[in-house]
This record gives sequence, C-alpha cells and structure tokens, in this order.
Amino acid sequence: MNNIAKFYVFFVLIGILVFSCSEEEREVPVTVSSLSAIELTDVQELIPNQLRLEKSAYYKNESGDIKILDVHFGSVIRPAVVNGIEYMQERFSILYLDPEDELFSMDISADGVYTSQLDIQKLISANLMMTRSQANCSLTVEVVSGKIAVREWNDYHTSISFLSRDFNDVFIGRNDFNTTGKYDQIIFNQEVGIVAYKDDSGNLWVFDGFED
Repeated sequence: MNNIAKFYVFFVLIGILVFSCSEEEREVPVTVSSLSAIELTDVQELIPNQLRLEKSAYYKNESGDIKILDVHFGSVIRPAVVNGIEYMQERFSILYLDPEDELFSMDISADGVYTSQLDIQKLISANLMMTRSQANCSLTVEVVSGKIAVREWNDYHTSISFLSRDFNDVFIGRNDFNTTGKYDQIIFNQEVGIVAYKDDSGNLWVFDGFED
C-alpha cells in the first residue's frame, strides 16, 4: 500500500472514531440527582375562596328542595418518587359532606407530579362517591401556567344551564358504565367548584350559593 493510500485509510479511521464518540456523547442520558418540591399555590388560586374558608355549599333540585353540604379543606406535603428520584409534592382536597347522609362523599382534589420525562403536571379532579366503586364518577382537568387547560378528553362547555341557572366554563364527568342511574354525573367549574351532581335517586342537585 502506498503512502497516499495509507494516509487516506488513516483519516477515514480517525473520522469514524470521532463520529462514533460524538454519537456516544449524544446518547448519554442527562442524570438528575434531585428535584424541586412541587407547590400548588397557583392551583389553589383557581378554587373559590369560600371553599378554602370551608363555607357550606347550598344545592337545589328541580322540586326546589335545598341541600346544605359541609365543606372541609385540607392540604399536605408528601414524598413521591419518579425514575427512582424522590421529591416532595403538595396535595390538597376539598371534601363535601352531607350531614344527613353519612355515606355520601364528594370532593375536589389537586395534585402536582413529575412525569417520567421530569415535566411538572398539575391536575384537578372532581369525584363523586369514590368509596362506592359500583356507583361513582369523576372528571380531571389539567392546570398549565396557572390556568385550566381544555384537553380532548374533557367534556367541556363554554356556557350551559342547569335548572334555569347559567354557568360558564363547565366540565362534565359521567360514568357510562354505571347503569344504576345513581351518582353517575358530576359537574365542575372554576367559579363555584362543584356545579352540580346526581344523587342516589338520579336527581340533579345544582349549586345555589355559599354560606354567608
């Protein structure tokens, strides 16, 4: 092999080595040893202040009957793990209880989590009778940059009426697998929290105001 050929082979080998090294550098994953705690101050600001102050919520049905639900607010910071990394996350919940029915439960809850790609995801859920797996329903909305984002899975309405009362930016959660007609619908918006829900008789109860 002449010198020119030798130099050509040498430079080709060097080029292959440099290319393979650069490929290996690109394939090295970014390692993260710690993650910041996720706080939900921005999400709490999307919830009516009356709920955070535990003001009772009044609901009315088609017959004009009034139901008063007690409201309880709670927040906790707890550990969580993603990709083997531990971090602290905030969770808060607003529990609605019926003093005349100790089995009734309804709540709004919010969580902040890291996804497997280490992006922060914040969610608000509204849940009805989650302690009864055979008769429950729920809905979930995502909070992005301090605002509720409408996703393709949301049953969302810019405006809708229930019992002749108008509500804006409404999300509806249904349980299509619940054939009993009990507790199969819950409705949420940012302005009042739980807009309406179906009871164990299939009656719709619609938000009518907060305790003064």
